[in-house]
Amino acid sequence: MKPMIIRDLNLKKWFRLNGVVLSLLLLGLILAACGNDPATPGPVSPSPAATTAVATTAVAITEAPTTTVVPATPLNGGSVTPVGIPTTAASTQAAGVAVIDPNLKSELIIWDALPDKEASSFRDLATTFGKAYPGVKVSVLHFEGDELVYQVEEAVKSKKLPDLILASSDFVTDFNAVKALQPADKVFDQTFLSGFADNAMGGSRVDSTQWGVPFTYSGTPVMLYNKKLVPTAPTTWDELGKVARPLYDQKEKKIGVAVDINEPYMLLSLLGGFGGTVLDSKNQPTLDTPQMVSALTFVDTLLKDRTLRAESRLKDNQIDYAFRDGRLGIYLAGDWLISQYAGAINPSDTDAKLELGVAPLPKVDKTGQSPIPFNTSKTFFIGSQATGERLKAAKTLLEWLAKPEQQATILTKQALLPATKAFLSSEAVKSNPVWSGLLAQLELGKPQPPVIEMRAVWESLRPGLEGVVASTMKPAEAAKKMQQTALDNVAKLAVK
Repeated sequence: MKPMIIRDLNLKKWFRLNGVVLSLLLLGLILAACGNDPATPGPVSPSPAATTAVATTAVAITEAPTTTVVPATPLNGGSVTPVGIPTTAASTQAAGVAVIDPNLKSELIIWDALPDKEASSFRDLATTFGKAYPGVKVSVLHFEGDELVYQVEEAVKSKKLPDLILASSDFVTDFNAVKALQPADKVFDQTFLSGFADNAMGGSRVDSTQWGVPFTYSGTPVMLYNKKLVPTAPTTWDELGKVARPLYDQKEKKIGVAVDINEPYMLLSLLGGFGGTVLDSKNQPTLDTPQMVSALTFVDTLLKDRTLRAESRLKDNQIDYAFRDGRLGIYLAGDWLISQYAGAINPSDTDAKLELGVAPLPKVDKTGQSPIPFNTSKTFFIGSQATGERLKAAKTLLEWLAKPEQQATILTKQALLPATKAFLSSEAVKSNPVWSGLLAQLELGKPQPPVIEMRAVWESLRPGLEGVVASTMKPAEAAKKMQQTALDNVAKLAVK
């Protein structure tokens, strides 16, 4: 039976994983033309949601008949290097990548559930890795998020799991439920793992076992602002209101602050600022509390004092256009949007209407505390069936990605923070106000609890929040409804 997936609602909207659809007919034609290699893990039940992207390396000509991987259309157009074409050390060095180890020979199968731009950038990294290790043939298969969970479950049954899985840290719950993983702390020593930011590690740490290795330190709401309209980021919500309210101008279509306040991610961030939590020590929901009532009341106040208005909740494309066009002052949104505005970081065009600034969410004036958002960092998981040379190749790739050169590439190509402590403390981050602002927000937050009960929490939040925003429900009533819905959902999860 396909598992019930109830992912957090904010990520459902934010990520908008737009995987290119690969039709079953095309896949059938490719497989018929290229043959089917039983030694190569792949999706057990190919789905239109999955697309294959191949990052290729050298393989010996004698190995080609038994190691062929089906080339496929890349996610964002362009070309794919056919697998099985030998790459000599000389040609690799000519391409600007020195061979590190020509003796490591293995296949390396990776499945990912990254947004398209991040998936494309990762494939480029995988290709570079293949040139440095020409005996390793790397294949990358891309899925939408929930489809990846289903394919992993089916692959466990057929014993065709990939060697590595790259997805948000909260996927650890799904993967562990079907015994798809082997612990990262059994593959790597503590010296290596201690080199990553603890908040990035925490999202895949369950009962003292470290299951994942972070690829990025990311997945958090943050304050984006236009320095041309807001020269200095407000540090409290009172300051934000004073800055934002004068910027609204219906005639000029100007907006002070944009945020989809109906999305639960901001509510839970504010809840932390009022000292609340969503789960107790036994992972049971704690939503009907004075702290949740205070957070919901604060949302109501932001609407009534006109800090947030109808214009604050326009469609995403309208908000995006307003931000680029210099008509939006402050945008409270996910850190992955930074990549969309990377060209606005210290823009060279003197006529640019947007100069991007990044800062933590403002403090709650009443408590003096910062909001505490969750993060769900992109994380590598090691397949439970990876052994021998394939496990060695997987380990080598993760060690290679942790090196400064690759960490810098993650920052520049994905516009997301990489996860090693060494890089996060480097001048590349500290001296850049965008990256240091994002890091400050990530350090103020905490990893989303890697427990199945979080699904019940996320599903329970929106109806009550929408009721408060629409003034059809009082905050105390909404908190009570959230708690009861969450308890009911936990009970349903327990019987599945």
